[in-house]
Amino acid sequence: MLFGMKRISPSGRIIRPFFIVVLNLLLLSVLACSPEGDGAGGETGDDDTGDDDTGDDDDTGDDDDGQGTLLTESECDRICSEREQGIDGSGNCEFEWNSGDCRQVCADYAVFSTATEEVFIECVASDPLCFQDIHQCVIGGRYPEPIPAPFVLTATGFEEYESVSVVLALEAGGQDFRFADPQVVVGGGFGAEWTETTYIGGGHLALYYIDMDGNGDCDPAIDVTGSAQMVLGSDVDNPLFTADVVPPETAADFVCDFI
Repeated sequence: MLFGMKRISPSGRIIRPFFIVVLNLLLLSVLACSPEGDGAGGETGDDDTGDDDTGDDDDTGDDDDGQGTLLTESECDRICSEREQGIDGSGNCEFEWNSGDCRQVCADYAVFSTATEEVFIECVASDPLCFQDIHQCVIGGRYPEPIPAPFVLTATGFEEYESVSVVLALEAGGQDFRFADPQVVVGGGFGAEWTETTYIGGGHLALYYIDMDGNGDCDPAIDVTGSAQMVLGSDVDNPLFTADVVPPETAADFVCDFI
């Protein structure tokens, strides 16, 4: 019989050739051994998820390492040396004449913001420093326009006037005064706080009187009068004016002319 021809049994049935049976068996074996597509894909997907997690861990774009000071030791030495070398014939005063040791003061300013450091460098380079010290120069350059600033007055040692009314006012500018809330001497002291928009480099005076007769009017012959200069703190980046008041040795009669 030729290969591939059909064979017919005596009963009339067609008998499949042997090679067809073999092919069917091989096909079944291949199908049984092949991996499932979904399983392989699932494992690959898990690996991809792991890669995503690693990507998140490596993302450090939001980290802020901060910025170092401009006024390093070498920079302080440079700007101070340049001022010293150029002092002759410049009309400027030596830094030490009014402001202390240049390099030490420079190091002290290294704790402030970049904006303050830049003003310090400019003052050392260009200001005569004859009519103002370095701190006044920096304050003027840092705050050329009025800004809101806090004022805090604290008085102690007034036990003699316990429970007596006190009137306080802050010189906000010129003859413009801001009165504090009414109060009395408590525990030998009193105090007040204000927030005013003002020139940081300007002078500010606080006035007060203890109203001995309780009539609400300032009378230098009867009432205890006093004044205090509000002092700007050393933190250039956060201006704060304070005054610590104790009983005056002499009366400040002029107070009654203003409050």
